Amino acid sequence: MSFKSPIRLKTLPGSAIRQSPARSASPAKKKREITVNPVEEFSPFLQDLDLLLEYKLLHDNHSSGVYVLPSFKSLHEWHGVVFVRTGPFRQGIFKFIIYIPDTFPMARPMLKFESKITHPLVHEVNGRFNMLRKFPTWEPHQDHIWQMIGYLKECLEDPLSVERDLLEELEPAKKSAKQLKSKDFEQDARQCVMESHKELYTSGNEEEDDYHSIQFKKGSNDMFKKAQEIIHSGLNVYAGYFCVSK
Repeated sequence: MSFKSPIRLKTLPGSAIRQSPARSASPAKKKREITVNPVEEFSPFLQDLDLLLEYKLLHDNHSSGVYVLPSFKSLHEWHGVVFVRTGPFRQGIFKFIIYIPDTFPMARPMLKFESKITHPLVHEVNGRFNMLRKFPTWEPHQDHIWQMIGYLKECLEDPLSVERDLLEELEPAKKSAKQLKSKDFEQDARQCVMESHKELYTSGNEEEDDYHSIQFKKGSNDMFKKAQEIIHSGLNVYAGYFCVSK
């Protein structure tokens, strides 16, 4: 009577299976079960879907004079530019980036200005836009990025009302010091507008630039004539750098 040698099992990389000696009467072999959590497995895809739906909401509820485009590198980074048409920052063209956390929509996105801007709600060093007054807590599927953009535009068009509201919250001693500082606010705002125009055509390392970042180039007279023809036609067409919708 002879016994066959035990079967050598193939193992996955980094794993080890302990082999037992062969038995004459072994119980029925148990199949190795692998449990997969479908939520964890598809979580990255579901989050990308959330971001795409969020971008569609932004498109459906767009604010005039504001343009936003997702990064070529990641859906969690959106590039934007706002054209201010009224208030102390009128004629300003300011670039910004929206950083969306991995835990979105449970966590609040962050908006930072690339352009230098003096504003009561913008950090003077890192350019971060303070949204706590509008969104003290971020409510998933109730608060959206398009609402952030709308609030941003309001604050740029009427920064003095924001300044007044902030002054009302300060103590009397701090309020008087703040009022002295805010006397030159409009002059600082005009300086920011002029700086924003100078920064429009500056670009960094082309190899590091994001393909979907919003960049400006000086155009020729022929280019502007072509743009005028497209605008006057009122058609939804794409030609060169210009895209015009009805």
